[in-house]
Amino acid sequence: MEELGEQLGPIETVNYRGRDIRSYTQEQRRIILDYMEQEGYMCPIVPEDYQPLNRIHKDLGTTREVALKAIDALGDALGEVRIYRFGSNRSDGYSPEQQTLITEWLIENDLLSRQAPEGFLNSNNIAKLFGISYITVDKAIEELGEAFGSPYPYKHGSRTAHAYSATQQQMLREHLESRGILSERPPEGYATYNMLAEELGVSRSLLKRICIGLGEQLGDINNFRIGAKFGPAFSTEQQEVVKTYFSQNNLTAEHPPEGYMTQKNIQDMFGIGRSLAKEVISDLSPELGEVVVYRFSTRRTPGFSPEQVDIISRELEERGFTAQAAPKGYESTGSAIIKLRISPVAFQEAIHDTAEQLGEIRTFKFGRNQRVAGYSPEQIEIIKNQLAIKGFGSEDAPEGYLSGVTLYKDLHISSKTLQKIVDELHEKLGNVPVYRFGRSSHVPGYSPEQVQMIREHLGK
Repeated sequence: MEELGEQLGPIETVNYRGRDIRSYTQEQRRIILDYMEQEGYMCPIVPEDYQPLNRIHKDLGTTREVALKAIDALGDALGEVRIYRFGSNRSDGYSPEQQTLITEWLIENDLLSRQAPEGFLNSNNIAKLFGISYITVDKAIEELGEAFGSPYPYKHGSRTAHAYSATQQQMLREHLESRGILSERPPEGYATYNMLAEELGVSRSLLKRICIGLGEQLGDINNFRIGAKFGPAFSTEQQEVVKTYFSQNNLTAEHPPEGYMTQKNIQDMFGIGRSLAKEVISDLSPELGEVVVYRFSTRRTPGFSPEQVDIISRELEERGFTAQAAPKGYESTGSAIIKLRISPVAFQEAIHDTAEQLGEIRTFKFGRNQRVAGYSPEQIEIIKNQLAIKGFGSEDAPEGYLSGVTLYKDLHISSKTLQKIVDELHEKLGNVPVYRFGRSSHVPGYSPEQVQMIREHLGK
């Protein structure tokens, strides 16, 4: 009252039960209440779920000082913090959203480590409980929006996770049931798309197209919970409708007898391409006779009997397209070039020069589909000897030796100039042997001493 002073004016005193007390007029009471509210002495009723700081830090299992650290760090991000009356005490009250901000800040800054309260579950565990995927759970939470409320953040390893109360879990269950997602498991005898497709020996996509076309004949295909997901399942009556359609339209196929092969199997067996296999099979159509369609895994495709495969094999052999696997020790053209460390050109020249000695060079299958010329160990030896005669049997150049190309580039002169110097220094340089530089370069190699002589001759 002293703070208001003259604003109140004269205050009357009345006797009440033998005591003198002050009595305020209605106008004076209005002035006092306005002042108390302005100065924060009047506290509004605390909204539901608002909590004072003391309750927040106790619930979080931390100290008041640590909670205050979070509040100071968040600053304006917390928004307005008002004073409320909690029981007989006046204190700052924090909304559920503000409490979440405080909790997350403490977790992110490693000032809080705790488990979710008993009964609370994160979206992964809710998904397991309901028998659905966590993506479906997250989508349902998003659909519920603000009505669902805030999650309970807690520390899970090095990240912040969110858990949901039993009440929120029930809200999720009711929402998912209303959408038909939490249906019961299918009754005995029902079949999913995958099960029916496998039984019929067709692809799931084909089965789905047929079912869409059947429409009213099938009726409604109910959704059921299947594993961790939900989806349609066919009753025994619906399965019969589908099977009858496939049978009447020759869309089903039996498993092939033992030894039968697809066109792809034949291609792989003989190392030929799809177009050649298709051409040969077409040309042999009268001789092959009927080619029956069988179910290979989930694919329906023509199956060739062992007798039909023999006919195809003989035709390919006549056309020169069959090749047996290369015998042990044989080298393909590519592997021989790498092994002999020469160029393809030098290899072909050696084959040309030794054609009569080599004799027949047969085609073999190397790897899965590679059909190329194959050379026996004896043929490789003949080629190797011919290469040696031409100077291709050289050893690797010793360390420090330079080829002519490297040398004239290092000296910044032409190849002709280098050759002229070598001719002039012939007696001094002595023998310049041939070495192998890299895979295909068999050329004279100059020792460090010979290189120094050439440098001195040039005055370098």
